[in-house]
Amino acid sequence: IKLGANRLGRRLVVAKRFDFKNETIKQRGDLFRIRTVGTTAMITYKKFTGKNKKYKIMDEFETPVADFKIMEKILTLLGFICTVHHEKWRTSFLLNGAHYEIDEYPRIPPYLEIEGPQNKIRAGLKLLGIPFASTTNLTANKVLKKYGVNARIVRFKK
Repeated sequence: IKLGANRLGRRLVVAKRFDFKNETIKQRGDLFRIRTVGTTAMITYKKFTGKNKKYKIMDEFETPVADFKIMEKILTLLGFICTVHHEKWRTSFLLNGAHYEIDEYPRIPPYLEIEGPQNKIRAGLKLLGIPFASTTNLTANKVLKKYGVNARIVRFKK
């Protein structure tokens, strides 16, 4: 906020990833999910296009879904299986063309994810005083596994 970021809010995110039984989508490095962010439901396909040591590069195709539960049922009827169920609190900010997401999962420390063009990510890190060498491009699943959490089902206690 002191740097001029626009706070977009804090919302509960519930995400379910889907794949075929043989995990074809995962094997390609892609991601297919439905999720709610607050009261908005979205279906997303992320197509892996490249990776280097510090960046994960994906094309993202996303559209709103009117009813999360019905979309989940349709995917199941089409032969997809739910492979991952995650819940997290996400606080979002926008600054200089990059999205900053502070994610809070159960049982691990909060962490910051920055999305945007590579030059905007580097500029944001510099503004925050975070050395580029201390960053990672680990997926959420890999971060969870790093802390010994079963990455397939991560939910808050009800």
